[in-house]
Amino acid sequence: MRSNRRTGFSAVEGLIIVVVVVVIGALGYVFVRNLNSKTAKTSGSQSKSVPKTAAAAKSDATQVKKELESVNIDSQLDTSTIDAALQ
Repeated sequence: MRSNRRTGFSAVEGLIIVVVVVVIGALGYVFVRNLNSKTAKTSGSQSKSVPKTAAAAKSDATQVKKELESVNIDSQLDTSTIDAALQ
């Protein structure tokens, strides 16, 4: 007698897998395309802003410099573990 135990995929199972992969790919493509179009619309509105004058930019830079100079990073740094590791 002949045994009819076959392993592997049949044509129908293979076709179902191909259809599922195509549907997932199409949904991903639509999602990325919509995401990119929203990003393009957002970035287009930002380019219409009025640029700062040189004086305003310098004023902002001066303010940032003062704020950075007021931060004392070294007082919060614990180098004991680094020193121990290097010895």
